[in-house]
Amino acid sequence: MEIGADEIRAHVERIVRSKTFETSEVHRHLLQYLAEKTLVGEAERLKEYTVGLEAFGKPPSYDPRQDSIARLQVGRLRQKLLAYYEAEGAADTIRISLPKGAFRLTYDRHPSPGGLSSEDLLDRRRRQVWLLAAVVAVLGVWAVSASLAWFQSTRTNLRDEAWSPELEELWKPFLGGKRSVLVCLGAPLFV
Repeated sequence: MEIGADEIRAHVERIVRSKTFETSEVHRHLLQYLAEKTLVGEAERLKEYTVGLEAFGKPPSYDPRQDSIARLQVGRLRQKLLAYYEAEGAADTIRISLPKGAFRLTYDRHPSPGGLSSEDLLDRRRRQVWLLAAVVAVLGVWAVSASLAWFQSTRTNLRDEAWSPELEELWKPFLGGKRSVLVCLGAPLFV
């Protein structure tokens, strides 16, 4: 079943409004440019020079051998599309890809995994993140509790071993008295 141009344009708009693309104006513009050129049948004439001029507004003196912006940004767009389909677009039935070595987008239909909508997949992912956070929190509490118990047991043993009757006599007025204790520390002046 062939995918209609309007359906592809709607899908491209959905992608450019996604969280994956929200911080990248360059990639949103490039995706829309390449999609439109592919839909109107002009993708075969697209070369690195043409993309540099039309998509990135380079001057006619633009030399792709000196400035690789088109190649670089197309490679990054390819990565962004993969990231989109791994997360937000996992349930999308249309897949847009950008084969290496070309500036022509390809469109394929893919069945939704397990028949779940993208909202259901997003909910499932959120539940997984919350479950993981709960497990990490429980393990963190357990680790802190175990560490404190171990430290307390070692501290008690050390105090019992290092605390002599002489030390007890020395500190008894400070620790056992009912008077306030004022401790003054001084440091010699540096010249």
